[in-house]
Amino acid sequence: NYIAHLTETRGEGHSHWRALLRGSQVSWPKSYSSLGAPSHTSVHQEAIILSKRIRAPQQYREYTPSSLFTAICARAIASLTSSDDVVLGYLTTGRPCLAPGLQEMAGPCVNIVPVRVLLQQDVKFENVLSAVQKQRIEGFSRDSDQLSDIVKSCTDWPLDTEHFGFGVHFLNIEDQLKNKISD
Repeated sequence: NYIAHLTETRGEGHSHWRALLRGSQVSWPKSYSSLGAPSHTSVHQEAIILSKRIRAPQQYREYTPSSLFTAICARAIASLTSSDDVVLGYLTTGRPCLAPGLQEMAGPCVNIVPVRVLLQQDVKFENVLSAVQKQRIEGFSRDSDQLSDIVKSCTDWPLDTEHFGFGVHFLNIEDQLKNKISD
């Protein structure tokens, strides 16, 4: 079952997360940056939902729309935080990492995992985009790893880190529905 799978695979992704997050910090809005990560009781949580339909640039066709969106968001966050090392939360279904018998499980199995994007000034956007896509592909099998376990075993972040200052969620459900209907 699902819970047994999570228990059995706990800790298998530690080397992945250690390598990815070594020397990093969670990115926070500037109002928190001088104070460090706020406690969960002091955070004013607000979702900003922006929606606009645009055509993906043709030169980035080999990248997933989700990777493109995440890289663009990371660039915006880097500007907001004045940092070229961005760590944000990425909302995922957690299903790619499940064994075939568990992928059809009914009910929510969403999770938020870290994504780290390095945006040095001399690096072309396409290289950043490629790194984001590579990181997500390599991390699919770790999409059910719990943040508390990642923080405790794989980072030097404060142990009470329970959430991210920024997060992304890319949803292309309209495209998925069109594909299912046309099949």
